[in-house]
Amino acid sequence: MQKNVVYNKGVIEIVAKPEAKKSVKVYTRPEDKVYYKFDIRDTKYRVFGNSIELMFSDGAKFVFVSVMDMLEESNPPAIVLSSGKEVSFETIVLKIADDEVYTKLIETQTSFENKLKVMQLELANEFKKVEEMKGELEKEKKELFEFKSDKTLTKAKEIKNVIKEVKPKIQEPKKVVTEALLVKEEPKVQKVVEEKKSIEKTIINPQIKIQEQKRSNLDAILSSEESSKIDEIDSIIRELDIR
Repeated sequence: MQKNVVYNKGVIEIVAKPEAKKSVKVYTRPEDKVYYKFDIRDTKYRVFGNSIELMFSDGAKFVFVSVMDMLEESNPPAIVLSSGKEVSFETIVLKIADDEVYTKLIETQTSFENKLKVMQLELANEFKKVEEMKGELEKEKKELFEFKSDKTLTKAKEIKNVIKEVKPKIQEPKKVVTEALLVKEEPKVQKVVEEKKSIEKTIINPQIKIQEQKRSNLDAILSSEESSKIDEIDSIIRELDIR
């Protein structure tokens, strides 16, 4: 059976990697130099309790038992790289701490970037809703303008023409009503009153509707030509007061 670790005076040779998921303990002493006889570039160190572990990707690992307790010694053990450079376990511990901080920074940055993407998506959806609302408002504005500028003006002119024809008929019933009351001609009075109500229903009610349409659309943005149309409508409406 091949040994993984060979101990000599002042020297520890790590000659073979453990099998997958296997753990091999390494017992260092002050002044020991630890030599690796194979490539350890794809490994990483971590602190576990008062020991330091060298971990492989397949789950195998070397455990340098209680080496943390010797870091404050005047002559702690050290690792010698294949290049001949000596690395203390204290340096390895500092690198582990730096790697952990770096990992946390990366995790924090990744979390922030993910949150930022979610916020950007939410903002994009809100912007889309605003654009849709803007389109609806533009459509409503156009419809209001068309109604106010053209349809209302045309209707007002039609009512004005009708007023010219029926206004005398309204004034005449008023005179007849007065005379009828004086001579107590009740049947004629009733007939005139009904005729007046019929005329008011067909003429005065449309007048009121036009005034309501005018008030409900005051917030429309109009050009000078459109304002002229509205002024004409207002003029006609004022002429509709036939009571």
